[in-house]
Amino acid sequence: NRVTDLIETNIELIKHEEKNNIKDIIGIGYKTIEETYQNNLHLNKETIIQLIKSRLENLKFYANGSGYFFIINLDDKVLMQPQTPEHTNKVFTNLQDKNGKYFIQSFRNIALTKGEGFDSWYWSKPNTNEIGKKIGYIKLFEPLGLYIGTAIYEDDINKKIKKETLKLLDIIKYGKDEYVFAVDKQGTTISHINKKFIGKD
Repeated sequence: NRVTDLIETNIELIKHEEKNNIKDIIGIGYKTIEETYQNNLHLNKETIIQLIKSRLENLKFYANGSGYFFIINLDDKVLMQPQTPEHTNKVFTNLQDKNGKYFIQSFRNIALTKGEGFDSWYWSKPNTNEIGKKIGYIKLFEPLGLYIGTAIYEDDINKKIKKETLKLLDIIKYGKDEYVFAVDKQGTTISHINKKFIGKD
């Protein structure tokens, strides 16, 4: 079916775009670490890390402000985690997500074996009691023995996919009078040429 093929292709493109965005954002944070390090080689490691934190820990991104950088060293000690600052300077080698994944160990493994890469894990959503799947990227900065990471909630990607898919459905037409409409799993109309039907069961 041409419509479903088009939707599926669009979904894959959005997912690819979002993953590239995460990687690009890490590139910005990594550059900040690198510049701070190179400009302060006369200072000790702890002081340089404090300077890096002062430049990165208050940054928030994505429309809902859920994006932030975290920094962890290769001993699994959290150096910066703006969402949970009480975790700073604590070691989380055995921290597990809701599925039992030792995700800090997983981050370290990526950093040491590949230098950088994607990972996924479950983490609490800001200002709620909900747990959501995160898609993240981490990158090693070897001179300081640490890595920087960031992530986006999969739910946020899915919201963007739904929004863009509805836009796509709105422009698909067959001939003069034929059109595409869509309903969700609950039977509610979510796309229709006649806007008065949207939201109806």
